[in-house]
Amino acid sequence: MTLNRIVKIDFTSDVICPWCLIGLRRLEKALESFKNQSIDFQIEFHPFELNGDLPKEGADKLTMYRKKFGNERVEKMVPFMKAAGLEYGVHFTYSGLMANTFDSHRLIAFAKTKGLQYQLKERLLQAYHEESQNIGDHQVLAENYGKVGGDVQEALNFLASDELSGPVREEINSARRKGISGVPNISIGGVEVEGAESPEVLVQAINKALKTTV
Repeated sequence: MTLNRIVKIDFTSDVICPWCLIGLRRLEKALESFKNQSIDFQIEFHPFELNGDLPKEGADKLTMYRKKFGNERVEKMVPFMKAAGLEYGVHFTYSGLMANTFDSHRLIAFAKTKGLQYQLKERLLQAYHEESQNIGDHQVLAENYGKVGGDVQEALNFLASDELSGPVREEINSARRKGISGVPNISIGGVEVEGAESPEVLVQAINKALKTTV
């Protein structure tokens, strides 16, 4: 019996980051190249806040982009991002609200204790970027947790508390201390990849990690 090699992948990201969804899809594409090998890729998601000052109730997404980048840049950015997303089956929408993501990170950490971290992270990225859902809303978060197999009421009770606030805040601060200033940031067996690099670049990083991973 051949034992699987284990390769740890640490994926630092924020739910409101469009490149994080593309980065996840590119990582999944890269991992397909190793599907016939005895390798156990263990992906763990870590929190990051692109804008910790966003209100929980949210603000108009496009208005926020225009404030940050200016009208002219946004007019070019939106079609560019839509085209980039379509290459990986992502259908970006730019309607809806952009809200504070701290509670979404708390719920993702909670989902990890239930074995649902990957499923919820992916679901929330899709909910925000493709379905224009307000991921600052506790009901929205809980319902999406339910869609991946979690208990909706349990999620609502959790979100109403401050459970895991300390550990999640510490993880966010730790990322900053490590020098992570933008996301996605992907560490593959200790080989760091900054940004949503192509599947080809990620395959190279995986191969590099495999040379040092037992």
